[in-house]
Amino acid sequence: MHEVVSREQWLKRRIPLLEQEKALTKHRDLVSAERLRLPWVRIEKDYIFDAPYGKLSLSDLFRGRSQLYIKHFMMAPGAQHQCVGCSLDPDHMTDILPHLEKP
Repeated sequence: MHEVVSREQWLKRRIPLLEQEKALTKHRDLVSAERLRLPWVRIEKDYIFDAPYGKLSLSDLFRGRSQLYIKHFMMAPGAQHQCVGCSLDPDHMTDILPHLEKP
């Protein structure tokens, strides 16, 4: 059974938790900013991918653009289709595709 309390009692417990959540968010933002400042590593390996129209290099996948969106599908052995959760993003890329295709 889950505890049921009055709104006042709930607020008394909620406010300290909210302060912790805000502190966590600020810390996550700091860590994210540090991650973005990390130096880059030159890719020396020639990665080749099986695309619908043949083999493509990593550079080919960018097609002259500055960003590449990659979705990793994890499928169980023998599975013929991705799960609904895995395919949700790619199924709805139409509206954001023009933004991703900018050079």
